[in-house]
Amino acid sequence: MSFSQQYARIVCTFLQESLSDMIRIETMEDDHTIVTKDGAMMSMIALEGALRTPGEAEIADMIERLRIALSPYLSTPGHMIEFSFIRDSNSAREKLSTLINKTERASSSLGLDISDVLDERRRVFSSSMVAETLLITVYTTPNVLSKEEMKEEAANVGKRISQVPVMVRAGNPENAMDMVHNRHTAMVDAISRSFTLVGQLNHVLEVSALLQEVRAALYPTTAPFKAEWTPRLPEWAKQNKTMKKFVNMPETSAEFAARDFSHLFEPKFDRQLATEDAMIENSRTVRIGDRLFSSFDMTVPPETLPDFNDLVMDVTSKSKEIPWRCTIKIEAGGMHSQSLKATFLGIFTFASPTHNRRIKESIDLLREIDGQMDTVVKFRMSFATWSPISDPEQLRRNAQTLTGAVQRWGNSRADGISGDQLATVLSTVPGATMSSTAPVAAAPLEHALAMAPLARQASPWEFGSVLYRTDDGKPWPYQPGSSKQNTWVTLMVGTPGSGKSVMMNSINFASAISPSSAGGREPLLPRMAIIDIGTSSSGVISLLQEALPADRRHEVVFRKLKMSRENSINVFDTQLGMREPTPNERQFLVNFLSLICGNGTEPPSSAMRGLINACVERVYYDFADSQTPRRYMRNEEPNIDRTLDELDFEADFETAWWEVVDFLMVNDKIHEASVAQRHAVPTLADLVTASQADQVASLYESANDGDTNQPIMNSFQRMISEVVRDYPILSTHTRFSVGSARIVSLDLMDVTVGGASAAAKKQTALMYMLARQVLTRDFFIDEADFRTAETKGSLPSEFLEYHVKRARVNLQLPKLICMDEFHRTGKIDMIVEQVIQDAREGRKFNIDIKIASQLIEDFPPSMIEVATTLIVCNAGSENSIDYMDGQFRLTEGEKRVMRYQLTGPSSRGAPIWAMFKLKDGSVRQKLNLTLGPAEIWAFSTTAEDVALRGRLYESIGPRLTRQVLARRFPGGSAKSEIENRISRMEEAGSDLSTEQRGDVVGDLVEELKRAAYLINDDV
Repeated sequence: MSFSQQYARIVCTFLQESLSDMIRIETMEDDHTIVTKDGAMMSMIALEGALRTPGEAEIADMIERLRIALSPYLSTPGHMIEFSFIRDSNSAREKLSTLINKTERASSSLGLDISDVLDERRRVFSSSMVAETLLITVYTTPNVLSKEEMKEEAANVGKRISQVPVMVRAGNPENAMDMVHNRHTAMVDAISRSFTLVGQLNHVLEVSALLQEVRAALYPTTAPFKAEWTPRLPEWAKQNKTMKKFVNMPETSAEFAARDFSHLFEPKFDRQLATEDAMIENSRTVRIGDRLFSSFDMTVPPETLPDFNDLVMDVTSKSKEIPWRCTIKIEAGGMHSQSLKATFLGIFTFASPTHNRRIKESIDLLREIDGQMDTVVKFRMSFATWSPISDPEQLRRNAQTLTGAVQRWGNSRADGISGDQLATVLSTVPGATMSSTAPVAAAPLEHALAMAPLARQASPWEFGSVLYRTDDGKPWPYQPGSSKQNTWVTLMVGTPGSGKSVMMNSINFASAISPSSAGGREPLLPRMAIIDIGTSSSGVISLLQEALPADRRHEVVFRKLKMSRENSINVFDTQLGMREPTPNERQFLVNFLSLICGNGTEPPSSAMRGLINACVERVYYDFADSQTPRRYMRNEEPNIDRTLDELDFEADFETAWWEVVDFLMVNDKIHEASVAQRHAVPTLADLVTASQADQVASLYESANDGDTNQPIMNSFQRMISEVVRDYPILSTHTRFSVGSARIVSLDLMDVTVGGASAAAKKQTALMYMLARQVLTRDFFIDEADFRTAETKGSLPSEFLEYHVKRARVNLQLPKLICMDEFHRTGKIDMIVEQVIQDAREGRKFNIDIKIASQLIEDFPPSMIEVATTLIVCNAGSENSIDYMDGQFRLTEGEKRVMRYQLTGPSSRGAPIWAMFKLKDGSVRQKLNLTLGPAEIWAFSTTAEDVALRGRLYESIGPRLTRQVLARRFPGGSAKSEIENRISRMEEAGSDLSTEQRGDVVGDLVEELKRAAYLINDDV
């Protein structure tokens, strides 16, 4: 043992200052207030951070508003505010594990095995994210009272103490001064409210949570599990007051003599916290429990006002693994702390004229500021880092890195030798003590606040199946479809290559495995309808299919829609047994037919829209049971014929398909009834006949079509006939079916037309609406609609119980409608109107809507108005930024993010700018999506990667494909490798054909298949 260590221990022994002596926490006054050994009141506010990523102007405004709010409290003695900032990668690992475990439990309850994805998340996230804690400790000392008030309160306290038993080792509930407590409570409420008003998410901690934070800082290894430790509160503070089952036996002579009753009460909080040894190892090192600490004070403040985020980025850039913390103590009396210095400077200016004169001028300037332009406060700052006791070399490296970063931070100075290293370490523990070994600096409150960690980013979600991160590694969870938002309408924007499709797939995957989807008695996936042009979503579908047991993989499907009668979809289909559409289905039909009868860019005239409504009403009337229902014909549906024969159903030439539907339903043949009903309902072609009915024709035969100047009846009949002729998919009863699938992705590539012409946009919009209808017909079912229909007679009573049960189950299940490549629809009014209708009714039916496009201009203002989430992967152009500025009033900092920081996916993740409209405000943040290589490979939409992935899926299966691709190409793409191989072949003089270029991918496939044998010998 060195001389310095012996000396330090001798001094500590002589002073008899144990760890519990130096922790000044004693007892509690109320649910949020601690009483210290000095009679001060202490509360703690957890400051999560800013809900908007602030720029320089926003930070300056925030600081000014906080300065105005805090100045009244810090202009007189008795108040102190302490900012505590803690970063620890080890805590992050446990927090991330908690978040991922929650997702794992939810996915398991849904019957999904995604262990490989979640294991990869644990590994990838742990290396890129750091846990962060930001606390504000508020102190109010008896000095806040006047002499008269102090005298009165001292008398009251003395009187109360005389009436309670002596309890030396237990917290005395009568130590607190009521006036101090009242003023303290008012200050805490004012500070919390002030931070809320400037957009900082915060809440005042209860005493138990406060003590857990103190303990977690004392013993960092317990930080990830801090909530598992519960302090023993006084009996009066416990919510469930019961008779104590055990009491401690007397220990001291005073307790045996009944002069001290400490053993009958809960121990003081300092004794509950100081449960580990604390030893000074040397002048720079302290051991507390199983950790070595090195701490130092800021001895010379920065020359300039640096941003705290710059300090965080500096430390993080060296290593994310360095655990560290700092405290900033701000208290009243800044000018008083300089009064003695000012007196001596006035006397001894001659000793060093230039230097002393400058100091005197600085003090004079502060004196002019104090009380006029600002409040001058005391300012002290201390830092600490730690390591396992088995690795003092790591502690030395950590301390060097942290000290260097602090000294670069505004050119400040730091000193690790304070005279009492344990006191310096404890001064960095939030709430442990008001004392500090750091020299006092006087500063305007505005400058002190400018150095505080006030520009940290915060997520309003504690948990989330999507995990973003900030630029400096703070985890930022997001839960799609959560109760924090009134509705769930997400718009995504990004040009090709910006990572938009991967982002969409990632969020869709998160929605599929969301905890909100789980919890039922039986595994039940959410309902998801994904509409896309191309195979962008095939990766997430494959990932979900592979995660399901073999007998449930039919629940997740990817289908390509074809322009053929074999894929026909009848938009006039109704709910089982319903003789007419529900109100929601009727509105869809009007929108769909308006799109057919419009010119492709504008909605039809009001007369045409009126005719459409009349024809929809008439066509269902014509095919009702009492009118001219379609007749049942054998051999149209052989399976139905066999079922009817088995049930001894007697049919004749007058038998209607509706009779068959009702009979099958009574016999509990629900699937067969739904197939039979396809033949009972009207089709698009029947509208021509409906329009010729006297009740319709008499109203509209004299009206003209404004576009063609033809009679509106002729135009309507012509356009309906043309659509039936030109679109085989709309020409007959429904044949397309996705069976019992719950998650369906529909590729519209083969039924849409590229180009910017009105006809191309019209066809694309029609197919989007058709896909939306076939995938979401039962998303919007309402129990009230069925009861009304049964009362009106349009739903036979035998169907009611079935539909009521469906509607009630459906209401509880989360549902998602996702549309990609929305720009292809051309902002046609009818599809926009349909989306807005879905958005407004989505909350009622628990529906989350996500729509992606290349530019923000692809969304009209009416859609942007109903959106509750906007995710920007790439702004696209200055025009797009101006458009967003007009819609959202972007700050200059947000515009800079759009212009320069949304650079597309890289090894550091995919940067985005996101906006979330919550019930109690909005969140606007610049974030990063970080995925593991296997997940990126699953979601990638790059053509070369999709080709490679698809061929390997066929050869070795999806899971092994993702594993081998992740090992070979951890960046998530093989595009550069494929391009390099082609380039080398061309440089060698080869003139490659398209087929030979495909062989390059084939060669790579064979290489990866051989590599797969090393991963799995069963391939």
